[in-house]
Amino acid sequence: MRLGDISTTAIAAVSLCLCHRGTGGWLLLTRGAIIRAGLRYPRPPVPEVVREHSHPHRRMTRAELDALIEEATVDCYNDDEQITGLFTMIDEHLAVPFRTEVLGAQVTVARVDLIVEHEVVAICRRGHHKQAIPVLDLPLPDSPPDGAQWIEAYRRWRR
Repeated sequence: MRLGDISTTAIAAVSLCLCHRGTGGWLLLTRGAIIRAGLRYPRPPVPEVVREHSHPHRRMTRAELDALIEEATVDCYNDDEQITGLFTMIDEHLAVPFRTEVLGAQVTVARVDLIVEHEVVAICRRGHHKQAIPVLDLPLPDSPPDGAQWIEAYRRWRR
């Protein structure tokens, strides 16, 4: 399959792709299947405007985080599907881009991605440099962006 043959659509909380097989047929794949196959999931361009967030950060309770985890993984049968479900919620709800500090340097989190090793990473930029940092290790700013609760839920589920 070639990247040009992929078109996307979101159905409920599950992301699906319709892929042309080149033999005249079409194949419907989940985001996880696309990633496992080594293909890049098509993404819209990242806006250059960085959002500033002013709401105070309140730590969520274990019960609240567990409810988010249940919402993201309700129809999942194994760990791979659960990671994909949690990634989908982070991807859909996290307000990006936003700024944070990594190892003393200000970076812009441009987007999140699910890599082949089934790990959610933040794609961080500083100037012309770009690096993927595992969301488990990403320090959130004092005033976290909207949707950061999904990162906290992923961290609770992963550990």
